[in-house]
Amino acid sequence: ISVGSGLFLMFFIGYKWRTTQLKRQKSVLEEKVKERTQTIEEQAEKLRQLDKLKSRFFANVSHELRTPLTLMLGPTGSLLKRGYLNEKDLKLLQYIYNNEKHLLNLVNEILDLSKLETSRIQVKETAVNFHDFLKPLVAQFKSFGDSASVNFEFDYQLQENLCLKLDTDKFEKIVNNFLSNALKFTPI
Repeated sequence: ISVGSGLFLMFFIGYKWRTTQLKRQKSVLEEKVKERTQTIEEQAEKLRQLDKLKSRFFANVSHELRTPLTLMLGPTGSLLKRGYLNEKDLKLLQYIYNNEKHLLNLVNEILDLSKLETSRIQVKETAVNFHDFLKPLVAQFKSFGDSASVNFEFDYQLQENLCLKLDTDKFEKIVNNFLSNALKFTPI
């Protein structure tokens, strides 16, 4: 064997050894990737199951809350329809009634979450006079603003006859959330 042949043989043996090592490393890495992918898939499935449980829990709790709220709204509404309450009691009762409705809307919102997760939520557009729609929504926060020593005013600067198409339930939730947060975080 000549020196050149010996070097070539050593190079070839080194090449084969290195190729074998790389193939083993590749095989080990592929196995690790496969194991980790399986672990991720198992964790993802557990998260999906937990999410379903969470949604079911909120739906069940929401249904349980709806019943007493609905039962409270009935008598409150009946008292409001009677004509013999003094103005102060009538305002307080109206305030209670509006907040019962708001609480019921929040419970319904939780139920809407499960609909949203299953893509069953729909937008129901209605043409409304924007001023007439906003005014009572804002008015229900006036007493809260007064009690929190916050100067709370309805300063509508659009055309009073402006009509918009919007999903009144969803938009009411947005306005209520916005005003509630504005009052909550307004420094006194």
